[in-house]
Amino acid sequence: DKAFQFLDTNGAGAVLARSVVEFYQAIQAVSIASLRHHLLAGDFSRWFALVLGDEKVAAGMRKIEQATPSGAIPRREEILAHIEDQYLIGKE
Repeated sequence: DKAFQFLDTNGAGAVLARSVVEFYQAIQAVSIASLRHHLLAGDFSRWFALVLGDEKVAAGMRKIEQATPSGAIPRREEILAHIEDQYLIGKE
């Protein structure tokens, strides 16, 4: 019940992330429309803060959420970078 559910553009559940690694992998795979939806809703920062208790990554996600206008294309690399810096994922 604490997993992050990425929604597809039609509102259906597309991907479930039960860990930071799964979340990171999902960010790489989900549609831009899904990323935009969750950024505009503040879902990423809320999940990191309230579910994982990681305020540092949550703060970075908040900055991205606030800097993404409704019609803008989300920058997947920027989202991934905040996770990589804290969890050393994707730096192989």
